[in-house]
Amino acid sequence: MDARAAIKQGALAVDILPPSADAAVRSLAELCLGVPVTVEDALARLARVGYRVDDASRSLADLAEAFGTSPERLYRLIAGR
Repeated sequence: MDARAAIKQGALAVDILPPSADAAVRSLAELCLGVPVTVEDALARLARVGYRVDDASRSLADLAEAFGTSPERLYRLIAGR
């Protein structure tokens, strides 16, 4: 089940609001501009918990699917929340 379906079915609860309605489809680099955090810091924060990102142009939704997690969780890690 993908993250969107899980949220719609109530399996995942959204605890924090995203910085914008389209945050999940924005690239990691674009998202960092609004947090604010540098791309390097975001990559380091994700790497510390085992999420290795080699391309900051990938969307948060794409990364979440690849890592088997939610865009919200990745955003929380990037933003330090």
